[in-house]
Parts: sequence; structure tokens; C-alpha cells
Amino acid sequence: MFPTGLQFTSGLQAAAFQKLVNIDQGGIPYATKYYNGLSVEFRFDFIAPKHCSEVNINTCPSWCYYIEHNGSLYKESHQAALARVDRRTLRGWRILYGGLQAWIQQRPSSRGDHSFKPTPGVYSVLLEVRDFSNNSRIARRFVLYDATSSVSLNNATAKLYVSSAVEETGYTWQTPAATGNQVTVSVAWPNYFVNHVHEDGLFLGEIEQYPIQFNEIQDDGVLSSQKYVADALDDNEEPRTRKVIPNFHGIIKYEIVWQPTADTNEPTSGWEKIPMKESFTATRTLVDGDTLRVWIRATDIMGNAKADSTVVKIDGTPPILQTNLTGKDYGLTRNIADGPYNFSSKITFAASDGSSGVHKIGFKAIVKTQAGATKEMYSNFTAANMQVDLTNPFCKIVDGVCFLPDQTLYLDNCWLTVTKSDLDTATAMVEVSVFNQAMLSKTTSFDIGRINSLQGLEKYNGPQNLRVVNKTPTGFRLQWDLPTRESCYGRADILIILSRRASWTTIYNS
Repeated sequence: MFPTGLQFTSGLQAAAFQKLVNIDQGGIPYATKYYNGLSVEFRFDFIAPKHCSEVNINTCPSWCYYIEHNGSLYKESHQAALARVDRRTLRGWRILYGGLQAWIQQRPSSRGDHSFKPTPGVYSVLLEVRDFSNNSRIARRFVLYDATSSVSLNNATAKLYVSSAVEETGYTWQTPAATGNQVTVSVAWPNYFVNHVHEDGLFLGEIEQYPIQFNEIQDDGVLSSQKYVADALDDNEEPRTRKVIPNFHGIIKYEIVWQPTADTNEPTSGWEKIPMKESFTATRTLVDGDTLRVWIRATDIMGNAKADSTVVKIDGTPPILQTNLTGKDYGLTRNIADGPYNFSSKITFAASDGSSGVHKIGFKAIVKTQAGATKEMYSNFTAANMQVDLTNPFCKIVDGVCFLPDQTLYLDNCWLTVTKSDLDTATAMVEVSVFNQAMLSKTTSFDIGRINSLQGLEKYNGPQNLRVVNKTPTGFRLQWDLPTRESCYGRADILIILSRRASWTTIYNS
């Protein structure tokens, strides 16, 4: 095996001469030529070409190959150590999940631009440089091409919202800090921003290492250098390298702007880059009555951006609950005739909130026995008095909803059912709490008194006015009166006892 770069010359010595005559002039001698040897030169080169960056990056000429997003390919410089560069071959593939799709087979070595008409995707471009000794090196570059897709909002299944606000009222209202004016505000947007083309096409995923070519014939000694992409010649230039690009649904960057206003115009300045997550938490200076609009902007690897915003309002004042107002007959009314239950009572009062409006009413029905034991018999929530008609002069309008102050709470007397032994002595009360949209509350109570004053809870004395009607020679018919409405305790069994004075008794269960 000759060492790399060896030049070998072989010579042949011979004793010979040649006499030339001019046949046109009768064979007159023309010249005599002598030959005494021949030299043959062999050159051996096993050094593959080097990329200019491997020698000195400063030696790379300005016309090195590079790739633009529009698909144009330009030359990249290689140097051959001994033999001159003979050929440059350009190959390219559109990288697909689980395979490759070729789009360029070969390019000549002449200088000039080489363009193609790509479709959106990730492309792998190989530049192989071969010298006259058939030594070669391969460099690889990636290009993500996309001139059509955009960032969109996944409104169907996701949303942008202030997660630190009250969930029940649509993440719109939040309370201020317990002390000071520094409020922790958390905003979230899981699965909300998306580039479907990049996500579905796995454009930002990891790219495999280029496999070594022709291993078998290299092992047989046919090839003297491996045909592969060395790490130094692979694409290590951001942003599209072999490594996976961190992203959420094709988004690689999020930015945020905090605006102390309800203005819906997208800001043109003040954007702050935030960590690569689908949520963000910060401390803001906010007090009761403030409004904060939070803008989030999502950007994909092509620079396409989409922004959206959400609003949170600060309410630190609990609602007002009033049971005594001039001209209003507020309070507890027992045993009303037009209630929604068989045995109904009602409570009326006024509840209002100057900031977020009264959102809901909670109540508890509590019984106290003569022995002093208390028991919560029933609890629930009901919507406050709201309507969409904004023309009512008593409206407190919040976010397009009319909140009215007058509240009516209906009670089912049967919620207070107790054992028969406690019926005459047990008392009851109703605890009422009103909540605004920030879920701040105000509570009061209404005394019912003795529960036996409520219809449906009276003692049951059985059938009344028993009488015999429709007597016949073979029988008769009994008739009696029952309460017009069934008691809270339900219907009791009625036993009919027929007896003959002298001998027997028959019992009928009705």
C-alpha cells in the first residue's frame, strides 16, 4: 500500500533509432531520431476533500453554498489536499415521517443558482464533493420551507383565560391581594395556538443521522473512505438542526403584554418573551376596580404570528344585602299559596354589588330541637335575579347583563321535616348568603320560629267525618274526608275494622 501523497515514476530504457527518408526526392535521407526511454508517473491520494470551515472558517469564499427559504441553493466551498476537485453532486430529499422523498438527483459542478419548486416540508440537502482520486466528503443542510401555513386559534376545544380568576364566573373576576396591591395573575392557553401544517407534518421533530453508505464494499477494500456525513459537516446551524425544536403544536415562541385597559386593539410594542410553556404567572399591581387585559402572541418557526387576549377585573368589595328598606316588604312569608312546592314559604330581600353584580344565592335550612341540637336539613344555590333586557331602570349592568336588586328565595316546608316527637318544640332558621362574580359574599339569617306553624308539617289526625252511604240489602259504602294536599310525611295506611257485636272482627287495609 502506497503512503498517501506518494508520487511514483517508472522508466524504461531502450536502444533504438529511426532513420527517415524523403521518398518524394528519390529516397534522400531526411533525419535520424534516437529513443532511449519512456517515463510513466503514478500519483496516490487517499485524503478526502476538506470543507473550508474545517481548515479555517475565514478561508471560506463568499460564494459558499447556502440555502434560502425560497428553495434556492448556492455553492459551498471544499478544498482537495492533493488531487483537484473533480465533481460536486447535489442531492436533496423532502423528509417524511418514516421515509424520504427525493426531489433533486444531481447537479453539475458549474457555478450558479439551483432552484426548485417545493411544497411545504423539511428538506435534506446533501452536497458531495469528489476529487480526481475518487475521495469524497458529504455535507448536509436542512431547510424548512413553508410559504402558505399560518398560526390559528383552536376556539372549538380550547381557550385563553386567566386561570387565577374565578372559574365559576368565566375566569373574568379576581379578588385583590389580602394585603398590599401586588396580585398574582396566572394566564393559561393549553392547546389554543396551533400551526396545523407544522404539527401534523412533524416539521419540528428530531432528524435521524445520515446512514453510512456502501459499508459492504468498503469492508471488501473497494472504497478507502467512508461515505457518510461527519458530525462537523452536518447541519448544526440554528434553527433547523438534527435536534428536535421545542414547541407546542408548532409554536416555538410566546410573548406577553399586560395592558391596564379594556382596549381590544392589538399592541404594537411592549411584547415580552416568556418561557416556552402554555401558561405564565406574574405579579401585577392591581387594586379594587382595576381592569387588566392580557395579550399572548404565538409565533411559529417561519415567523408567522397570531395574538389574542383576555380580560380580568378586580373586585375586592363584597355585595350588599338588605332586609329593611323603606317601601319594601322584605322578610319571611310563611305558607304562601302560589309557591312552586306543595307547601311553600318565601324570603324576599335586596342584594346588589356595585362592581361585578350579584351572581348567585346560597341558603341553608337549619332546625334546632328543644334539646339544643342543630341540624342542617337542606342546602343549595340558586341564581340571582338577572335578565338580558337592559331597559329596566333598576339594572346594574355588568358585561351586558342586567343585575336586579330584588331577590326572592322560595322554600319547601318539607325540607324541615322532623320526627313526630320534635314537631311541637323544634324551631328553624334559614341562613342566606349572596355572592358576587368574584365570589365574595355577605350572609344573613331569617328566623322561621316553630316549624309546626308551617303547612305540611302539622300533626296528622287521620280521616275525618266518617259516614255510611249507599246502604243496600247486601252491603253498604263508607266515606270519609282527607286533607286536600298530601302531608310532608306522606300518606299513612288506613285500617277499616268491621265487627259484629257477638262473634267476629274483620280488618281491611286500605
